[in-house]
Amino acid sequence: MKELEDQNDCNTIYLPHHAVVRQDKDTTKVRVVFDASAKGSQGYSLNDTMLVGPVIQQDLRSLIITWRQHYICFVGDIMKMYRMVKMSEEHTKLQCIVWRDNSDEILKSYQLTTVTFGTAAAPFLAVRTLLRLADDECSSDIKYSEAMKAIKESFYVDDLMGGHEDVEKAKKLCVDIKEILEKGGFKIKKWSSNSEEVLQHIQENNKIEDSLEIKLDKVIKILGLTWDRREDAFKITVNLPLLTYPITKRSILSDIARLFDPFGWLSPVIIIAKTFIQKLWVVLSWLQSQPGRWHTFVANRVAEIQRYLNSSKWNHVQSYENPADVASRGVKSSELNNIELWWNGPEWLKHERIQILRNYSIPQTYEEEKEGSEIEGFYHTNILQEDEKPIWERFSTLNRLKRVISYCMRMKKGSKKLHITTEEMENTLQRCVHFYQERIYQKDIGDLKKERKVRPKSSLSTLCPFLDGILREGGKLQNAEISEVIQHPIILSQQV
Repeated sequence: MKELEDQNDCNTIYLPHHAVVRQDKDTTKVRVVFDASAKGSQGYSLNDTMLVGPVIQQDLRSLIITWRQHYICFVGDIMKMYRMVKMSEEHTKLQCIVWRDNSDEILKSYQLTTVTFGTAAAPFLAVRTLLRLADDECSSDIKYSEAMKAIKESFYVDDLMGGHEDVEKAKKLCVDIKEILEKGGFKIKKWSSNSEEVLQHIQENNKIEDSLEIKLDKVIKILGLTWDRREDAFKITVNLPLLTYPITKRSILSDIARLFDPFGWLSPVIIIAKTFIQKLWVVLSWLQSQPGRWHTFVANRVAEIQRYLNSSKWNHVQSYENPADVASRGVKSSELNNIELWWNGPEWLKHERIQILRNYSIPQTYEEEKEGSEIEGFYHTNILQEDEKPIWERFSTLNRLKRVISYCMRMKKGSKKLHITTEEMENTLQRCVHFYQERIYQKDIGDLKKERKVRPKSSLSTLCPFLDGILREGGKLQNAEISEVIQHPIILSQQV
């Protein structure tokens, strides 16, 4: 990196960064991660506006299959691959950081001059550079023809997985690949091979790796796949972190996502974990309530589902009638041909009209529920039936709505007072507005809470909205000599 000459240049993008400590690593235990997805003052991040580039290497599964067809196998990886690829000068201002060596110094701005880990296009840029290097250095020299093919077809980002049928040719291929990459500033480390002769020829002063961790990314896997060079066999590795409390559905889902099984060899084990998480996500119960009741992660998905199909249309398919259950449970190949459910589906699916017999009850759930107003609690204890209108659409006047819901709220509290006060009616109105806004403007409210402004493409962006418990307009009338309530009117949809 180099110091930014103009510290006040407004045409720069600064990337937040932090350290990730990898205790499982023998060499570089600390890796710096740059957050190019962090939003800027205009509501966009560098990654939002960056073209990712196409996939120009074969997928990992295909690469492993090709690799294991060789009698002699060898592996290695390029050291600090991204940092070996220089960025064009005009683009370095788009990846700046602030830095100082110790807390006594003044913060200074620096430009990162190489491809940066964390930017969306980084993998493509690094791989494209690797392929261009192979073309530039090998196309004019026939002795490098095999090396050029290996560089183009035997890498997965920075991991080399190559081989040959002949020991001597394998040794030459390794040397050729090493020489070509060094011409472009790339250095291969962690050489390993199932042939001791090949390994002794290429290792030099490098540490010999007895096993290779096969991975899609830099994420530490709980359960993964490795190749043992001495036994020339694949092995399953388990890396269980210490439990952190409280254990939540989201943390369990995160751990399950780190089960790496590219060939499906571990399906009988992994399916148990996936079945477990299925049981934890009481989904039908979430669909019976409006999105505004739930936290953002669940609310967004509930809203997406309900946009296409009313919640009353969703029902549970019993295991014995569900073809997907056959796939998840597994059957012998000799039995599959006779399983009618797999080939034709449940019998009721063939009927012109499907009669739904609910011989089960949908339990109420409070998982992923936001801390909300009492009006939400009241509203959701009365699940809407098919074609039933929301509660605010069932009254001819606003005053009638306020009175009825105020009485309901009073009954819920167990109060026996006869008359509704003005204060109660006003509180009811505020709660109804809050609940309605959470339902209609959920994304905008989320943006305001996180970024203090809505996205530029939001339908509310011209209103300069803000939150004071409920969503209000912030522009146009703010300098007028009128009451604050009129200056900042409540934002509601035209449909209300």
